[in-house]
Amino acid sequence: MKPLNLAIETSGRNHSVAVSAAGEIVAKQDARWFLDNTSDINGNQGPSSSSLLMPMIRSVVRDADVEPRQIGLISVTDGPGSFTGLRVGVVTAKTLAFSFGCALVSVDTLRACAVRAMIRNQIGAGRTIKAVINAQRGQLFAATFEVSAQSSAVEGSLDCVPVTAAQIYDPNQWASELSGEDFVTGPGLKMAAGLIKDAVVKMPTLEVEQEAFRECDVETVAAIGEQKFHNGELASAWDLKPVYFRPSAAEEVRVAKGS
Repeated sequence: MKPLNLAIETSGRNHSVAVSAAGEIVAKQDARWFLDNTSDINGNQGPSSSSLLMPMIRSVVRDADVEPRQIGLISVTDGPGSFTGLRVGVVTAKTLAFSFGCALVSVDTLRACAVRAMIRNQIGAGRTIKAVINAQRGQLFAATFEVSAQSSAVEGSLDCVPVTAAQIYDPNQWASELSGEDFVTGPGLKMAAGLIKDAVVKMPTLEVEQEAFRECDVETVAAIGEQKFHNGELASAWDLKPVYFRPSAAEEVRVAKGS
């Protein structure tokens, strides 16, 4: 029996949560709606996206018409992405997994971007998808995936298998490694817009995801979470940590002051 799945996506600015059952989204909420509806009478901005995560979770569970104890799985993005967002999302997921006594699964943000592109664009086996996220400081988080036939996959018989591990790139270096056979996606394309434009001129067969569909979305996080649960790829609520790749700027300043 497939469990009710609470999916949590906090790698970007618009945090989102969803409840899914057997591959179908039952209810969904995102922070943008909450922020648009939580200004006070003086027009002051409402609470931050991170502080709205628990209210959003309570709301989506209520909208799904389920009790918290009925949740059997929590799927959460663990990075790369926003330092604060990932920390809040992972800590919340671990706390709820302990509280509900349910399974926990971590989802790679770049893989979720690639899988979303694969499903939306019906990309076939053998194709390469490159996903990028803004790493700040003029850099990109990037990884390469190949669409491959799998016995137990996220979409029918297809899945995105890592070809290169996620790493930090200089945008020019990343763009220099593109080929005309690639499909590129991810919110990091916005900061590399000029490079992508030049690459498409040189390689007309290079395909670029539409801007509205580049973000990691909670629906895909839910789908990957259910797949990993089915495959027995569970995370430990004791040991799961966000994948940061490097210390935050604040941590680097603190270390520098202490040295």
